Amino acid sequence: MVSNYLDKIKGAIILKFKFYINESNAMLAFWITPDGKVIDCGVKKHIDFVVENPEKFNITKEEIKKLYEKYNEKIGTEGKARQDIILNVIKNGFIRVRKYKNSITINANNFNSRTKKILQSFAKKLISGELGIKEKDRYIDVNISTEVGRGSSEYNLDDISKGAHLFEEDLKDDKQYNVLVDNSFC
Repeated sequence: MVSNYLDKIKGAIILKFKFYINESNAMLAFWITPDGKVIDCGVKKHIDFVVENPEKFNITKEEIKKLYEKYNEKIGTEGKARQDIILNVIKNGFIRVRKYKNSITINANNFNSRTKKILQSFAKKLISGELGIKEKDRYIDVNISTEVGRGSSEYNLDDISKGAHLFEEDLKDDKQYNVLVDNSFC
């Protein structure tokens, strides 16, 4: 009973902390899995989540270690090995999201209909607060970069939440995607 009560208090503190972080305009990090689950990294670096949970990202600890050794870098540092690892994770279908003070950057392997629909669901939930934080500026700039085609597109969060980005090309995938919050990584 005491443990259950402490879990509730801990959860309330975490939510309050997330709200405080968002109010202070700190940088926030998210991973979105290939099936649309959101991994809230908080203020942690994306690479830290991959290094701590490699199996969740379809990579092994040994592969991570070899890449850092290849570039003579310390595991977890932001260098060439990190770049290779992040790109491999993105090529495996993960979407990287970083919220800065005045913008959001998104890195995806490609900007196909699946990615667009996942991003629409993510934007709606970020605006509504369903992710545990609420973006107050629905018109914040969003830059989406892709590996395939090495393209870059700029929108605002409101446009993405309303699906404005969905109609740029013919959509062959009519499946609906719903972004889910996955706190098991945290």
